[in-house]
Amino acid sequence: MPWCQKLSSLNTQQVVQAVIDFFISGKLLVWQLTDGWSKPPAGSPGIGGLAPLAGSGVAKATNTSSSASAIKLSNPESSSTALEPKTLSHDSAPVTQITQKTEPASLEEAVSILAARRQQIATQGYQQKYTDANLAVKAQQEEVNDRFLLRLIFGDATKAASGTLGFKRPSGRAPYWSTTFDIAEAADTDPELLAALFGIDNYDPSQPFTLAVIDMHKMPPKAERSSFIPTYDNMRRFAEQELTEKEGFTKPCLAAILTPDFSEGYAGFMASYAGTGEDVHDRDAVGQYASKTIQDPELRTLSRARHVMQEEFGANPLFAGNGLTKVDQNNRYAKDIDQDFGVVETFTFERDPLTIDELQTLGAVTLIPAIPLKA
Repeated sequence: MPWCQKLSSLNTQQVVQAVIDFFISGKLLVWQLTDGWSKPPAGSPGIGGLAPLAGSGVAKATNTSSSASAIKLSNPESSSTALEPKTLSHDSAPVTQITQKTEPASLEEAVSILAARRQQIATQGYQQKYTDANLAVKAQQEEVNDRFLLRLIFGDATKAASGTLGFKRPSGRAPYWSTTFDIAEAADTDPELLAALFGIDNYDPSQPFTLAVIDMHKMPPKAERSSFIPTYDNMRRFAEQELTEKEGFTKPCLAAILTPDFSEGYAGFMASYAGTGEDVHDRDAVGQYASKTIQDPELRTLSRARHVMQEEFGANPLFAGNGLTKVDQNNRYAKDIDQDFGVVETFTFERDPLTIDELQTLGAVTLIPAIPLKA
């Protein structure tokens, strides 16, 4: 499978899912050597697997591909939901691809696709497009090449237009978390469903939301901008350049707080703090709570630093460090999603960005009011 990179870094489940995807997409085919077949059928290339006979139904299905696009997150041109691999006999029906990568050609087409998905959810219910294993393979790429991104913004469209894609901090930083259109389009514009997928753990049905569709090809070069899939390593390297010792950060500190073990402890600490009813964004209050509840001085200092990172970068306690967003299991859609992770995350950092209104004028962003499907 020469198109699958970093195969050795995948765990068993991810390898199995990758093989299943190759079966479904027609990149890997198997014939059952029965019913009189004592040897592989004609047309086999030998090394590398069997090929369907030219002109056969399987060959036609295999040669069918989606139109070219700038969207490229993983090396296979398309991916699919988890299905059992099928064995082809010489009289089998062609295997067709169930889920193809969604590649809109414009913002207008993107809006139209989302409207169709909304109707689909209303009549058939939500169907998760990519499994945990699918998403893990995509996150291995560690870079974002997709043209269209989706971001859920707190506030109505009028309020959102006057602001920026990322909330601008007093420090001048304006980072935002998003995902690719392809990965999240199955959720249409339902803010509750998107909140579950995006790991937003404080969803409030009375809070208005807006969905921003971003065309990265039309984003202006004016702003200082950096986008990457936020694994622990990628985030640590970026933070080493951006966060300062004055703010409480050193390389050893960043190495310590960006690990699975520390993340688990920090999530517990913040859950305990949230139980007090205090504002989770109040740095002083969180620091005081750490002083009261954490006896170890070093752990106390690291917890304060991790909270500062949360406030400056938006990496909340659900940040998993593997490039994936943990599904908020308290959300009503969690059972429909029925897996641990919702999307591959994209972390975009900007300093002194343009307003969304200015970006709309440039044709780089369109805003859609996010209306819940459930009462």
